[in-house]
Amino acid sequence: MRFPDGEFPIPVAQLEAESRWLEQFLTASVAEAIAVRPMLALPGWFVKRSDDKAAVYVFNPRNPRQLFMTGKVVLTPETMQRIAHQLDQLCRDVEARPPSPEAWPKQPGRNKAVAQKAR
Repeated sequence: MRFPDGEFPIPVAQLEAESRWLEQFLTASVAEAIAVRPMLALPGWFVKRSDDKAAVYVFNPRNPRQLFMTGKVVLTPETMQRIAHQLDQLCRDVEARPPSPEAWPKQPGRNKAVAQKAR
């Protein structure tokens, strides 16, 4: 990847390992063979692909429709629902809560009152 301040290698081995893990997890979870392709999203960057058959698909997620709506339906709606459920179970294990007042940015003269009010 080339950025204005230098070139950085794409962590292909890590992305491939993660996609293999996810593929095995989903295949076992939904009892159906699920293919997973490694992708790297770069929001806000112009992405110029030099090889469409590269091991990792690098893209700007501004218009993800082109990635997922190719006209070729591979998964049934039921399979997509089972995959969505498994991903939801996998990713929703952290309870949302606001940071403690001690973690808030320091603002002179105001932090003490805010911290007391939050208790």
